[in-house]
Amino acid sequence: YDPTVGDYPVIDSEIEGVYADQMIWWMFNDKGNVHTETGGEAIGLEVGALAFAFATNDEVNNMTFYKYKVNNKSVQPVDSVFFGQWVDPDLGNYDDDFVGCVPEEGLGIVYNGTAVDGQYGENPPMLGVDFFRGPKVGEDEEGNPNYLGMSAFVYYDNDFSVRGNPENASHFYGYLAGVWKDGTPFTCGGNGYGGDEGCDYIFPGDPSNPDEWSECSENNTPFDRRFLQSAGPFRLDPGASNDVIVGAVWVNEGLQYPCPSFDAILQADRKAQALFDNNFKLKDGPDAPNMIIRELDQELILALWNDTLRSNNAFEAYSEIDPVLEAQGFENFT
Repeated sequence: YDPTVGDYPVIDSEIEGVYADQMIWWMFNDKGNVHTETGGEAIGLEVGALAFAFATNDEVNNMTFYKYKVNNKSVQPVDSVFFGQWVDPDLGNYDDDFVGCVPEEGLGIVYNGTAVDGQYGENPPMLGVDFFRGPKVGEDEEGNPNYLGMSAFVYYDNDFSVRGNPENASHFYGYLAGVWKDGTPFTCGGNGYGGDEGCDYIFPGDPSNPDEWSECSENNTPFDRRFLQSAGPFRLDPGASNDVIVGAVWVNEGLQYPCPSFDAILQADRKAQALFDNNFKLKDGPDAPNMIIRELDQELILALWNDTLRSNNAFEAYSEIDPVLEAQGFENFT
């Protein structure tokens, strides 16, 4: 990779003509130093990360996207693998947050646990992280790839309780796989701990609905929350690679605290999902016409026309579906 000779990162090397307005690429691995955070052994994984964003005049301008490609550089297969997206949101004032999720959308959400935030003031914003696509796990009968979605959503507190910060490698893996630090499974209801029914997604209810399971319906005490979205298990063979794509969206309008509805963040997320489904290709707009200027005495004559072979606006017939508007329910909007 040498930018001085024209190299640049791309979202997908198999899709031409799709570029973001800003892209940042970096690489890291788990070899070569002591794992002071987890205490775990080195596996031999290399991760290529790409962060990108688009400059637009709508909500897409406030979205950021991330693609992580994980390569197994070791000589051993890694079985029962989970990929996880960890988020420490610190929404404004860090110690008054609530979290939740929308499992069918693969969306993790942080919102304020109080009507007034210490940094934002009244009606603070809401942020969501969408697990667009998890790792590939084989193909269907027609040869199309199968991808895992968000298979679990868990929160934990910034303390060292049984529902707090992971302290060793088994705790980190347990949070990915669906168990608390003491090995008990996530359960439905309450704070997700100590119940009778197993649960993959904690706080999946809309806070504005008191009949659904959320931090609001449980009257929890706001705190410094972290959350984790994971996908698995699957196997990563030597030399194999797999990737995860996520996007971060936020809204600061249409929220009514306390216990705001998820409707506004879902609407923004559907725009982000539409971009992903369209391979992050924004609409191009009509091509500029060709122009010839003829000079006369104190007069210019401009001739404009659209090339019938190269222009997408030949005969002024430009038409292109806007994937974002289409995702919002508009039909035949071009």
